[in-house]
Parts: sequence; C-alpha cells; structure tokens
Amino acid sequence: MLPSLSGLVPTGAGESIPPEVALNPDLMVEILTALSAGNSEEACEMAMRWCASHRDACDERLWHELRCRIFPQTSTANMPLYAHSEKRWFYMLCHGLEAALAKEAAARLNLQLSKKQPFMWPTYTAFSRNPDGSEITVTAFRGVERNLQFEYDLANLQLQVILSGRYRRSLAYTKWNMWKPRAGVPPHVPPPHAGPHAAVLTWEEMEAQLDRLEGRTDESDDAGVDGDDNM
Repeated sequence: MLPSLSGLVPTGAGESIPPEVALNPDLMVEILTALSAGNSEEACEMAMRWCASHRDACDERLWHELRCRIFPQTSTANMPLYAHSEKRWFYMLCHGLEAALAKEAAARLNLQLSKKQPFMWPTYTAFSRNPDGSEITVTAFRGVERNLQFEYDLANLQLQVILSGRYRRSLAYTKWNMWKPRAGVPPHVPPPHAGPHAAVLTWEEMEAQLDRLEGRTDESDDAGVDGDDNM
C-alpha cells in the first residue's frame, strides 16, 4: 500500500519523501522526482496510473494528499461545489481546471465589456448573426479583429468538459459551419477572424463525441474521472 505523505522527511536532494518510501522505493519516488523537476503533468500521469492498479490504496485521504502535493496552491482552499470528491478535484486539476477557469472568466469579461462599451477607444465592436442564427460579436482591438463570442463559447465548452469529469485528450471543440445554401445564395465562407473553424460544438455534439470515444475504450479501461488516465 502506498504510504501516507504526512510526516515527510527531507533528502539530500532537497526533496521530501515519506521514510517508508525511502526504504522501499516505488512509483511515489518517481512522482516526487517529477515534481522536483517542475513537471506536474508527469506527476499527475504517474499518480493516476498507480492508483488505477492500486485502487484499494487510493482513498479520499490519499487523493487529498496527492492534490496538496502536486497542486500546493490548493492546499488551503475549500473544496469547490463542482468537485464532489477529492479524486474528482484532483483529476480536474490535472486536466487543466485552473487555466480553463481563468480563460473562461477572461473571455466572458471581454464579451461583456464589448457589449457594454462597444465604441470606446481603442475598440470597435460589431454585432451580427451567422446564417444559422448564432450570434457573432466581432471586436476590432487596436486593429486586430477578434470574434469574442467565438472565444467565449470555446473557452466555456473547454471548461464544461473538464467539469463534467469526461475530459479526454485530442477532443475536437470546433467545426466548420456547414450551412445548406439556399437557392441563389452562395455557401458561407468562414471569416478569417474565426480561424480555420467558424463554430464551436454544441454541448449535445460534444456529448455525442464523448459517447463515441468512451464506447470504444470502456472495455479496455475505465472512462472519465472514476478511473481513466485521460490526461
């Protein structure tokens, strides 16, 4: 069983490890080594893999200790309502929760300000709709066009995937706007400010994508936050 991380003792390398681990090196030594090198992503992957094969050892207390060790900035924070458990919180953090929260908040504020003060220098905001009825909020900020509605929708979808506990690598978040042209109306061409894709997936489309991925992998490993190593 993986020993508790409490009562850590310093080593000559300046890192602290439990005395039991020092006598019987195992994966936790690799986790601590990765942290010492500043690689929290590798430490997350190691912890997830270890707990996947030592389920009985990874209880809420251990997930708490792992979280505080790998993400020390959260050690004094109260558990957020969306986390539900230490394990779920740990997985969300490993999947980029903090960056996603900050990105969504910044995109939301940019969108709100553009609508509240659309013509205040140095910005100019234009509002319109795509042929499918979705809203476009394009802001020219110091000569650079940005679709702020697109930026917010993308940031919000990325955050919602993490909060759902179903995060997986290499998910598609955007798509071409494939509108059927009406008679005499040319097909829509995605504007350059929207990048190579002109629309963000709806949540229903994201769920369908996740269902397909989980359907292909459930037999070989557990899906989502309850056991998969979906970094």
